[in-house]
Amino acid sequence: MFSGFTDIAGNYSLSNYPGGDASYLSGVNDNGQLVGSYAANGYTFDGTTYTTIDVPGAASTQAIGINNSGTVVGVYTAGSYLYHGFMYANGIYTLIDFPNATATDVRGINNEGQIVGSYMDSNGVYHGFLDIGGIFTSFDAPGATSTFASGINDKGQIVGDFTDAGHAGHGFIGQIETPEPSSLALLAIGGATLVLRRRKRV
Repeated sequence: MFSGFTDIAGNYSLSNYPGGDASYLSGVNDNGQLVGSYAANGYTFDGTTYTTIDVPGAASTQAIGINNSGTVVGVYTAGSYLYHGFMYANGIYTLIDFPNATATDVRGINNEGQIVGSYMDSNGVYHGFLDIGGIFTSFDAPGATSTFASGINDKGQIVGDFTDAGHAGHGFIGQIETPEPSSLALLAIGGATLVLRRRKRV
């Protein structure tokens, strides 16, 4: 049996969803709200109450990230093993799929509501993406054969990992900039520079 845990100043506390065979914690916000999964369900825990997170009609749901507003992001499956993303806020589920993607894996959200994750294209290749208000930007690390974005903070710094042509894995940290129309946003990744072209939303 697996158990989730928290470590605050060296004090460990276990977190198991009541009645669940195994619990996994994957995120925490500044208010101490936890997010995780048990069996085929996601959940949140605010220190007192466990709340199940299940995308309607899904075969399985994993809650992965949470911001200070309590907005949860994660993935679900429905009828196949392929993932789709979701956001849960104020009792409402919003489904997230990168346009024309075969699968979408949502991993992180910051307090600005900016979402990051990865998607698989029709050739089975994974790319990172940034979602700002439904506007998607795809990105790849230079020389990568696959790119996975897993987290974003309030400064717009994105972290994740990528695989190169030699099948070696690497971590990256990138910085997005607020672009003006037709300007360039730069992501510093693994010592290299990735240039993204985004348009300012009007």
